[in-house]
Amino acid sequence: MWKMITEEDIRRAVFDQLVKKAPGPDRLGFKAIRLLWEWDAPRIIAIVKMSFRLGIHPRAWKEAKGVVIPKLNKPDYGVTKAYRVIALLNRLGKVVEKVAANAIADECERRQLLHDGQFGCRKRRSAIDAVGRLMKRVEEAWGRGNTVAVLLIDVKGAFPHVAKGNLIKRMEEMGFEADLVRWVENFMEERKVIMSMDGKEGDSMDVETGVLQGSPVSLVLFVIYLSGLFGEVENEEEECESEGISFVDDVAWVVEGGDVGECTQRLEKCTAGAKKWVKENACQFDIEKTEVMLCSRKRNNKEPKMKAKMRVGSHEVWYNNEATRWLGVWLDDMLTLKDHTKKTLAKARRAQNRMRSQMNNRGLSPGACQRIQVAAVQAVALYGSELWWRKHNDRAQEVNKVLNEQGRRVTGCFRTTPQGALMNEATLQPAKPLPNNRLSRYQMRQMMMPKATGGGRMIEMEGNVARMVEGIDELIPEDYLLERRMYEGTTLQEIKKRLRGQVMIQEEEQALGEARKEREGLVLWTDGSRKEDEWTGCAVVWTKDRWSKRRVHLGRQKEAFDAEMYAMSEAVKIADEISRNKEVRRVTVFTDYQATLKRIQSDEPGPGQVLALQTMRWESELTDKNIEVEYRWVPAHKGVEDNEEVDLQATKAAYKHCGRYTETQNPQS
Repeated sequence: MWKMITEEDIRRAVFDQLVKKAPGPDRLGFKAIRLLWEWDAPRIIAIVKMSFRLGIHPRAWKEAKGVVIPKLNKPDYGVTKAYRVIALLNRLGKVVEKVAANAIADECERRQLLHDGQFGCRKRRSAIDAVGRLMKRVEEAWGRGNTVAVLLIDVKGAFPHVAKGNLIKRMEEMGFEADLVRWVENFMEERKVIMSMDGKEGDSMDVETGVLQGSPVSLVLFVIYLSGLFGEVENEEEECESEGISFVDDVAWVVEGGDVGECTQRLEKCTAGAKKWVKENACQFDIEKTEVMLCSRKRNNKEPKMKAKMRVGSHEVWYNNEATRWLGVWLDDMLTLKDHTKKTLAKARRAQNRMRSQMNNRGLSPGACQRIQVAAVQAVALYGSELWWRKHNDRAQEVNKVLNEQGRRVTGCFRTTPQGALMNEATLQPAKPLPNNRLSRYQMRQMMMPKATGGGRMIEMEGNVARMVEGIDELIPEDYLLERRMYEGTTLQEIKKRLRGQVMIQEEEQALGEARKEREGLVLWTDGSRKEDEWTGCAVVWTKDRWSKRRVHLGRQKEAFDAEMYAMSEAVKIADEISRNKEVRRVTVFTDYQATLKRIQSDEPGPGQVLALQTMRWESELTDKNIEVEYRWVPAHKGVEDNEEVDLQATKAAYKHCGRYTETQNPQS
């Protein structure tokens, strides 16, 4: 595993973490670690790689400072569960843990080792996605004329109850590499913690079991540990036809049946299977947080639900008669989410009132006021809007009232100020575009979620019923061939693919100097263009004795990023075509778009994935022939003749309105 760790993986672990986070026992923050990286990056790289090669997490990084923080709105602060312990770790050790977390999570996703219903600590999955999955499951059961019961349980003391032996056994069953398993085993041994509360520190204590809450790797280790629960229940209790959905330690079991009684029996069987797994893995469920809800469109199920209850171990749990809160979303039995909308808007208004007093007392600037309003009020009001937004005018009006109040607080305008002018002056979006944008992002995220069979998937809403769209082809008309080519096969590769060539992004002056040099071998320049009328195109130029160029018109419905990515893919393809007829020892590709250079280094799902994979495929054809490939950034519009020429050709390609086509001139030059 350690051989697969690259300098970029370690650099990302250093720079992706916040500088202002509290330091660990060594008192060094990430600002100091970043300075160390600038001075001596090879030393950090060697330390990280050697840690995984030997399967050792150094003892100096195993001591943590445990800060005890009280949880909000607890009735009794005389009990331990009213507090949360956050572990402050040594920052250099945290870099190693971050690299391990990324490697483990990436392995889980690529080989699909986790249960499909697990949403916590996974890329491209959020709490809203978990609730959406639950709603989709309920609505599918309604389509079959059934009633649905949902058991909501919480794993008690999740992180401290992770048993090392069981975790290591689970990782070995999943097929993780031996050096990574050894590192995890060593990481969990000989740990110590110094508890701190109200500024007072205690003595150093041994940590016998569990993973520390605050370590980057703890989340993914817990998710792996919990993944065995779902198979235990779903496989052992197949007649229940249950489905498990979770977000970290919040677990929901969903069953369907003809009536309340049948659903209750199936849930009790699920509970029995879950208790068996819990007993074997030294975990517990928090009975006090356990809830049961019934989702039904049958009116004759309402009254039985009022009297229904189920047994969870030795305890009895009654079905909720009111809306049930799960992952911050209030779910009613008809999934209208009206209660959720009312509660989130009320919560946003309370936040608005608190902000009003702060603004009056502290005299915030309009810019600061606008940022706080968006972060503290608008985000609260629209939480979960992806699930309920169906262009309901009544709800849009309620959201609009909150936004109007925001605009007045930012600008100080009167109530009679026209809404359009108010929103423009406050730099806020109106009520309807905001939920529309959130819904579009949600659908795109669902579309880009990888599947075992390849292709994207997304949830479309028809009225109040969700349906799954299998693949992007269902959404793109057949005559849009280019769009299909750019999005087909969006998936996470089982074996991680990397760019073999060297990517160079330098300071502006240094990059300009490199761009103006005479370079050996084949040099290609790429650019993409998107005009105000939305027409897009891209171009590649290269020269020996005269200009050669390839222009590609991309039509509309594209972004500049798409055009730049397409140009890069075409450039590497052209280099391969030329190398078949002429001897080429070195290829250099220039682009003025840094995002392109960053995207072609990753094979993960998302915008530009297919074009990035195409670039890697064409590049492998070159490197297999021992041709060196280099990608460089050049600043735009700085008088570099070749870059100005490709910019002109990309503009011409965008303005070719006669249809989609590729035009190549002097291809062998």
